Amino acid sequence: LVYLWVNTSNADFQKQYLDHLANVQGAKPRFWNAGLNERDDYCLKYSLRSVQQSGMWKNVGRVFIVYNPIHPPPSFLNLSHPQITMVPHRDIMPQSSLPTFNSWAVLWSLTNIAGLSSWYYIMDDDYFFGPSGSCPPLAVQARTNWAYMNLRRAGLFSRTDVDPFFHYQNNSNTALNAIFGEEKIQGERMSELHRPYLHNLCIMHRAQKYLIPSQRAASVMSKHRNPAS
Repeated sequence: LVYLWVNTSNADFQKQYLDHLANVQGAKPRFWNAGLNERDDYCLKYSLRSVQQSGMWKNVGRVFIVYNPIHPPPSFLNLSHPQITMVPHRDIMPQSSLPTFNSWAVLWSLTNIAGLSSWYYIMDDDYFFGPSGSCPPLAVQARTNWAYMNLRRAGLFSRTDVDPFFHYQNNSNTALNAIFGEEKIQGERMSELHRPYLHNLCIMHRAQKYLIPSQRAASVMSKHRNPAS
């Protein structure tokens, strides 16, 4: 499992973010947006608990937690545990791209994690596993994703009157269609859903090196997900 994690309630992170935003926008915001404080380390705590309690832990070789080293790792973690490794951004991303506040740039860099297995799930800290968490071996054998959700699908946006953030959904599907062909059934890839995805390291390396190298390079060097962020 590979987690992307940031503690936005940390004062050092908030200062780093606001200072960088001032350089981009030319004016420093007067205060931190309190609405962004929701992502603290407790989501990660209960997500890891769900991995253990669902029975999935026995199928997990390693847990990598990728984070911004401006703040320390979560205080509740046993950092000496042989299956848990903290991975600071500097270990997998170019120095010139740091600091980054772009989760897509981090996602493009996960293949640089030392010791990453050939098949891995990418996790956000607000993903939680229920009793069906014992399915990953089946997912690997079938080379597919397994998920049980009661979420409405977000859909794809072509309009210009929506937040630019949502255009990543179109970008993702356009890239997938260009590489692997059009979907036979509309929405079968579910690439726009907020959920864990099973990734193959070899395929990701090939895509990054041969299929979309310029797009990957541009994404990694972009410090924000969109100019308004």
